[in-house]
Amino acid sequence: MKGIGFENRRVNSKRIISMPSKVKHILKLVIEKAEDGFWGRVDINNNLITEYALSLDTLKKQMKKLIFKIENIEVEEFDVSYDLTAFFEQYTYLNISDIAKRTSINSTLMRQYAAGIKYPSIERVKSIETAIRSIGRELAKIKIHTSIRNGLKEVRQAKKTGRKLQTLQEFLK
Repeated sequence: MKGIGFENRRVNSKRIISMPSKVKHILKLVIEKAEDGFWGRVDINNNLITEYALSLDTLKKQMKKLIFKIENIEVEEFDVSYDLTAFFEQYTYLNISDIAKRTSINSTLMRQYAAGIKYPSIERVKSIETAIRSIGRELAKIKIHTSIRNGLKEVRQAKKTGRKLQTLQEFLK
């Protein structure tokens, strides 16, 4: 594990806390959607630590405090794993129907997964995760160019400064 923590030992059933270790802790945090917020859970040293918050950021902060209080471990970051309901709540800009199409899952069924009405099998979860990662790779390749208005500004500026401009038609002459 990675993060800054404390070395813990037990002597005669009492926990002895030594100076902070230089180990960086990255713990798995499982996020599930609640009615009006998020539940999180971390399994550490045979302790299941749970917490509730209205937002994901607040949940992470509260979990870090709780883990430190219970386990005397400072968590640097979490390796977050979502249930589908929490995932689609957190990433509302993703289109559920498109992900359903990419995974060959009926879009109504995918919406039921997203709403927590039905639960996907492990194979389906892997398929959905693969589709989401594919979308991420596609998004990472996107390049956005300047608008035509900004392009015209560049042309005007080039003319003012005497920079030579050449259109494709001029180049081909």
